[in-house]
Amino acid sequence: MPIVILLAAAFTALVSISLGRILFHRLNVSLYREEELPLALVAGSAILSLVVFLLCAVQQFRRGIVLALGLSAIAWAWRSGAFQRSSRTLNPLGCLPSALFYALSLPFAVLYVVHALAPEASPDGASYHLGMVSRYATERGFVTLRSNMYAYLTQGVEMLFLHSFVFGRHSAAALTHLSFLFTLASLILCYGRRIGHPTAGSAAALFVFASPVAG
Repeated sequence: MPIVILLAAAFTALVSISLGRILFHRLNVSLYREEELPLALVAGSAILSLVVFLLCAVQQFRRGIVLALGLSAIAWAWRSGAFQRSSRTLNPLGCLPSALFYALSLPFAVLYVVHALAPEASPDGASYHLGMVSRYATERGFVTLRSNMYAYLTQGVEMLFLHSFVFGRHSAAALTHLSFLFTLASLILCYGRRIGHPTAGSAAALFVFASPVAG
């Protein structure tokens, strides 16, 4: 069901953001309000990937454990005050550049989400990126596969796919992948505003977001 898929991907993103916010809070990192969520997702996703890797390494990757750990991370971030937003804001984008950016990026966003929700059809996605993930989910962790060379390549972002996969299967993993494109565009936009060139930043973010290669 689409709602289950969306909730699964949102859960992975929220856990990543929570872990990132906890990290920034503990390190007393000062950020602008607009940068907090995208940077927290990037930093937290690395932590979540490591947690999933360790669970797989000890053959304890189970849906119940993942759910409990994720809810614990969200609760920890909430209770510790890590979700408190900064009062500092970036240079304003301006009404016209902002309207143009969102008007032009919205059709691409809808297109990407619809395609991510569709059944997995790409050879790479079905056989490698999510084929291995499906096997890990079934076996509750890593398995020895001497007949598949892809089993011994790096499995970094695939650990995040696995986190989504156990709740929403292939499309949830695809939406998790898509969340990083949204994050990339958001951070490019933030960088342009941080250095005092918001219009250039919005143009660069749009060019990346609307690029067929990136999409």
